[in-house]
Amino acid sequence: MGSSRLDRIVAGLERRGCAAVLHRAAAAADIERLAREAGQDCDIVVAAGGDGTINAVANGLALAPRDMPLAVLPLGTANVLAREIGLPRDPDRLAELIVTGAARPIWPGRIGDRLFLTCVGSLQRSPATVQRLSEQIEAEGLEDHVRLAGELDAAALEDCYDAADLFVLPTRHEGYGMAVAEALARGIPVISTPTGAIADLVGRDAGMLVPPDDFQALTATLWRVLEDEQLRQRLREGARRVRERLPTWQEQAGKMAEVLARAAADHGRVQL
Repeated sequence: MGSSRLDRIVAGLERRGCAAVLHRAAAAADIERLAREAGQDCDIVVAAGGDGTINAVANGLALAPRDMPLAVLPLGTANVLAREIGLPRDPDRLAELIVTGAARPIWPGRIGDRLFLTCVGSLQRSPATVQRLSEQIEAEGLEDHVRLAGELDAAALEDCYDAADLFVLPTRHEGYGMAVAEALARGIPVISTPTGAIADLVGRDAGMLVPPDDFQALTATLWRVLEDEQLRQRLREGARRVRERLPTWQEQAGKMAEVLARAAADHGRVQL
């Protein structure tokens, strides 16, 4: 299906007098490199894929020697960005929009004065809470800004991570903070609370922490990060550095095996 839609948009652009050059890549580093090189001599770059592909293309264009319009052909699972900015999924309509439409500056978390929040998690675990939250979203007129996505499969969750500028978890208690570690493993800055091991995971450079239940501090921190592109970039760079030093499952399993082996040697049989 994706290949068919891609062929249709190429054909649609060519019918409208455009010379389309098709590049295929899978690894994010290759996508960024191709986007950077294309930004040197093309009039527009079309990213065909999911939010992860779009993110890689945008990162590559950011390093191009001149500003370059980016169009999106949504071929992913969630297609968060394309859906939020109202891009057509039909390749023919999209080809027409690319040729005749006007470019506008955006960043994925904000379009004009609109901010977007995607909440991922079970909608059945606490129906009463979900009902109250849904009513509050409606009362505040935030239906176009806040999406309760529910539980997602791995592919859809990956698309949400790829589209995110920030990972926000204003938690009251964590043992370790696995969700925070998952965000950092993808190089996403974190806004959370210093509970459990979160402070050690985030450190000083990969995010900002506020006290639990401090609504005013959370609000001020969110606005500060959302309004300051240089701060967001610094936190992104910090998150990527943290990503490089996070332990793998294999490393953690090895450490656990060592602990159990020492315990068995000191005290005999260990039963879990």
